[in-house]
Amino acid sequence: MAAGSLDLPVVDLASPDLQSAAEAVRKACVDSGFFYVTNHGIQDELLAAVFGESKKFFELPLEEKMLLHRNSAHRGYTAPYDEKLDASSEFQGDLKESFYIGTVRDVDMQNDPNQWPPEDHSDYGMITLLATDGTPGLQIRREKDEDWKDVHHSEGFPPIKAGDYLKERLSATYK
Repeated sequence: MAAGSLDLPVVDLASPDLQSAAEAVRKACVDSGFFYVTNHGIQDELLAAVFGESKKFFELPLEEKMLLHRNSAHRGYTAPYDEKLDASSEFQGDLKESFYIGTVRDVDMQNDPNQWPPEDHSDYGMITLLATDGTPGLQIRREKDEDWKDVHHSEGFPPIKAGDYLKERLSATYK
């Protein structure tokens, strides 16, 4: 149960003071590992379309999603319990399901390591976008807090979480 709420820091990506924006990201990552961004340049219509397609995919039966199971390039669908961040945990695995994509450089579409669902026509990476639809439920427990804190929904962009890879590369300085 959450004890209170937590206002995440907001980083303005259109700030003319890039040093200040970078420092704000660093501070947020060191303090809690979470932050929002504003003026990110992504149109609301594009975000709505991406979340709509994501919703359609994750509503598919498991058998259909498994046709795009994570490949050797770690791209594609990961079912609940397929990943386990803490190997010493007594739990079977992470309850979440995911769909991983990545950038493609100097690769033709036939050799694209990404897997794409057919169309009808993390938090292990660098960062994780925690998409919400305004339904309460996202909570954070920082090391300095004893209790979980509710995170307020912010229209326009999901909270960003510094991922495990980023933390590992920065010697666990970030949360």
